[in-house]
Parts: sequence; C-alpha cells; structure tokens
Amino acid sequence: METEENERAAINSFVSRKVDGIIAVPVSKSPSFIEGVSASIPVVLIDRYYENTFLPYVCTDNYAGARRATEYLLSKGYRNIMAIQGVRSSMPNKERVKGFLDAVRLGGIPDAEGFVTGDSFSVENGAREIEAVLSAGMKIDAVFAFSTTILLGVIRSLREHGLRIPDDMAVVSFDDNVFLDYMDPPISRVAQNTDRMGEATVDILMKLMSSSGSGGESGMEDGQMLIMPELIIRGSC
Repeated sequence: METEENERAAINSFVSRKVDGIIAVPVSKSPSFIEGVSASIPVVLIDRYYENTFLPYVCTDNYAGARRATEYLLSKGYRNIMAIQGVRSSMPNKERVKGFLDAVRLGGIPDAEGFVTGDSFSVENGAREIEAVLSAGMKIDAVFAFSTTILLGVIRSLREHGLRIPDDMAVVSFDDNVFLDYMDPPISRVAQNTDRMGEATVDILMKLMSSSGSGGESGMEDGQMLIMPELIIRGSC
C-alpha cells in the first residue's frame, strides 16, 4: 500500500543494510525525509518527483503526454471530454490533470474542471465514474482514462450499457500495455518510455555513487529528467 509510513520503513531498511544507493518511487508529500537520507546515501527518484527539490529524478513528462492526447481528441472533433484521474495527490496525476485542462481551455472549453473526476488508479474507479455520468444523463463523447486499470473499468461500464467504442464513445488511455492492441477496437494511448527511464535512473545513480558517494545537492543541474512519452493512435478514437 502506498503510505508514507511504508515508504519510511522501506528506506530505513535499506539504510540499515548500508546499501550503496537507493532508487525510490516517492509517495510522501514532502521531500524532507528522503533529502535527509540522501546526505549519506545517493538517492534517485523514478516515476514521481517533488517540486523545488535538489533530489535527482527521472520521470515521464506527464503534462506533455496528457496535453498531447487531449489535443488529439479535440482535433478529431470531440468536445465533451471526460478525464478520469487517479490518486489526486500524486505528482503524475497532478501533471496529467494540468495537461488535460490546459489543452481543453486552449481548445475553447472554459469550464473543463467539471470534466475531471475520479480518485484512484483502479478498475472500480473507472467503472464507477462512467456509471455516474451515464446515470446522470451527462453529454460525453470521449473519455481520457489516466491509467490502463481505469481504462478497464471504463470499457466494462460502457459495454454494460451497450455503448460501442468509438462509435458511441471515444477512448484514450495513459500508459501502455501489449494487451491494448488486442482489444476490440485497439486502444489509443500515451506510452511511457519505461526502458529509457530505467536506464537513465541507473546511470544517474551510478554516477553519484562513483563520485562523492553522497546524493546531496550534487548533480541537480543534470540529474533531473523528464522523458517525453509517445502518443500511439489506434482505433478507439
């Protein structure tokens, strides 16, 4: 479970074992604890990061990915786009929301905040939010699911209501998985370059470990990376 207590326990366990370096996916709201650890052990964050921190990180450019996917939906003529988000406090989710909102506002939809809903990266969240929208009779012509788990819930709910993709509802997802090309229809999505993220994270950590042996503020100029995702277009929108 993603909790600050579990994060501290895991990192303290690594510290007690006197590891040479740590790669962490942070869940706490403040970087202070991990920054303190980095004074003695090099730490590199992956997938998530903190604003205004010296900690090195490698993450997807979630803002750019969400904005590009939303702009594509707008270019195809969809105007009533519903975004189903994950954990609201997580950095990736916040950046995806920003990218979505900026795209729809620039596309001439000023009240877009009302089209962002949801609260977890789960199948149940996707199904629940679609069910609520359809039950309320809201006019929606496209759905942007912020994860493949949310996407599965969306698809399940749409099928239960006899709605077809993309004839009745266009769909795009954040995150990539091979099974998405075997859906009917195949799903358009924002694909994170996870191989590149992993390689860059290890490269940064190895450089930190071979230099001072301490994370600290060293390397902050070139140790914070956002990697551009790829928009893969398939038959769902």
